[in-house]
Amino acid sequence: MHINQLKIGVWSLTLLLLALLGLEGMVQYNPLLFIPFVLQQVFKTGFVLRVGFIFLYACCFLLPETSLQAELDRKKQKSLFSVGRIVLLLLGGCFLLGCLLLFTFELFHYSYYAELVGLLLVILSTPFLTHSIKGDQTKYKIPTDKKQIDNPDSFSFRGANGTWVNIPNPARGVGIIGSNGSGKTASVAHQIIAQAAYKNYTGVLFDFKFPSLTEYAYNHYSRSECQVDLAIVNFVDLSRSHRINPLLPELLYFQAYAYEFAAAFYCTLNRKAIREKDFWDTSAISILAGVIWYMKIHYPNYCTLPHVLNMILGHDVYQLIGLLETNYETKTIVASVSTAIRTKAEPQLAGQYGTLQNALGRMNTKEIAWVLSGDDFDINLNDPQYPKLLCIGTKQDIIEALSPVVSLLITASLKQLNNPDKLHSMVLLDEGPQCYIPNLSDLPATARSNKVATIYMAQDISQMIKAYGKEEAYAIISNLNTQLFGKNPNIETGEYVSKLFGKEEMLQRNESQNRSNPNGIDSKSGSHSQGVSFSLQDKALFKPHEVNRMETGEFVGITAEAVEPVFHTRLKLPTYTFAEGTNRKLPVFYTDVDADLNFERIRVECEAIVKGLIQPENEHNLIGGNLR
Repeated sequence: MHINQLKIGVWSLTLLLLALLGLEGMVQYNPLLFIPFVLQQVFKTGFVLRVGFIFLYACCFLLPETSLQAELDRKKQKSLFSVGRIVLLLLGGCFLLGCLLLFTFELFHYSYYAELVGLLLVILSTPFLTHSIKGDQTKYKIPTDKKQIDNPDSFSFRGANGTWVNIPNPARGVGIIGSNGSGKTASVAHQIIAQAAYKNYTGVLFDFKFPSLTEYAYNHYSRSECQVDLAIVNFVDLSRSHRINPLLPELLYFQAYAYEFAAAFYCTLNRKAIREKDFWDTSAISILAGVIWYMKIHYPNYCTLPHVLNMILGHDVYQLIGLLETNYETKTIVASVSTAIRTKAEPQLAGQYGTLQNALGRMNTKEIAWVLSGDDFDINLNDPQYPKLLCIGTKQDIIEALSPVVSLLITASLKQLNNPDKLHSMVLLDEGPQCYIPNLSDLPATARSNKVATIYMAQDISQMIKAYGKEEAYAIISNLNTQLFGKNPNIETGEYVSKLFGKEEMLQRNESQNRSNPNGIDSKSGSHSQGVSFSLQDKALFKPHEVNRMETGEFVGITAEAVEPVFHTRLKLPTYTFAEGTNRKLPVFYTDVDADLNFERIRVECEAIVKGLIQPENEHNLIGGNLR
């Protein structure tokens, strides 16, 4: 039941005035009836009563759901007085209120007026002062942790009014959803990166707006105390990018890896295949997987994504399938395509193969070829001997072309991260819906025992549904055991947050009036009745529209393994300092980038492989191919 504290304040003030008038009137008109000792006791008692009533008056405004407080919050009004001036007013009022004890009996009449002035000052300043002291306590009504939980794996964020948002076990999955301007990057992502550096987290960081998060990570991970190296891969500034081979043969342990990498690459390229794959989608994935596995077995020195792309782009379907049929393993991978050719489905197959070539042609750029054809480091990121954090950077205006490559890099990294007896790691995905990772919804459950923290960031739920489909989007969300929601105008997101917190029983007051007029002429005739009833009703603990009204840095959500399972607060931005200086630019790794020459070299090598000019390894695994 909501308490009207303003009424309590009015009633307490009325009682205070009556007590003052009664006491002062007695002493004013009959001072000789009191001996000095009794008069002194009355003065003391009156002072205690006055202070008690003023304290009660102030407490009215410290209780939750004050009507004055609600009005100030609703209109976003701020007091015209600064806190300092309000304090001075209050102190002045208290001083004048207590002046009765300082005046002698002869000056009593003047102290009466001084006391009234002090009373008015206290009445005027108390609501504003309590509003300033109280801050946002009434706004953040959901119980939130009051103490920080710190362990070698945890993340924790300081909030308003001494609250903490604790994530004791990030390996159970963390979801961060908020629109542009909600503060999810500055308030959450930055703090996660900083704390991850101090706790030597390895893993992958997807930087959607390179180099913002990458530079922030670089300033933290380059500290002398940090034991994790930083590897940077981007396709914007090649001089500031390491080179990496996600298809490194030594790490392609199983044929299933090749198929999963191909699926991650192709499904990001063709989003429809995420929801439902038809025959031509599975055939395209099979061709990609077959080429990857063939290069791994027979041409390991050329097993890179640029070589795979050029093998498909530079040759027609008959040449390529004929080559893959010379190995029994790759022959089984592309068996469906071979059958389609033999059953005279060549026109349709040629059309689909041409569509695949057109799609892959957008990926076959000299920038991608340069970055993904080297091996400055391997993708075994959480190796205890050589721990690394891989930062993958893209630009917003070219993300459509780079998303398949990013998806491949993250998928390949996860295959190495999600293994026992390794260091703890994280996969932080800024704008996660831009990537497709096979079986992402199962990752928090399967990777928890290996201490892999999945941190997924998105703007709203509708963005995830557009990327993955409704079923898969909600499967991803439901497996992220810690969920933070910031300001978001999306209706579906607001409804999800409201349902997440559920409802609570509240005592509702209902007033009814009934007037009957049997004559219908004289309005004064008839009867009138009025009634008040109370009922328990279920009301949403957090309403959908409240999500859109949140401020920057304000978050609400659930946490796993914290003291309080829910939270609602505004996160504070910490200040980090470095001995070497802050905001340092990324270093230059290459001063002699020749992407054009590298691009042409890969094309020539792939042509030589098809023509048999380069001797294959493991020739004993080759069999005769007879496509026709």
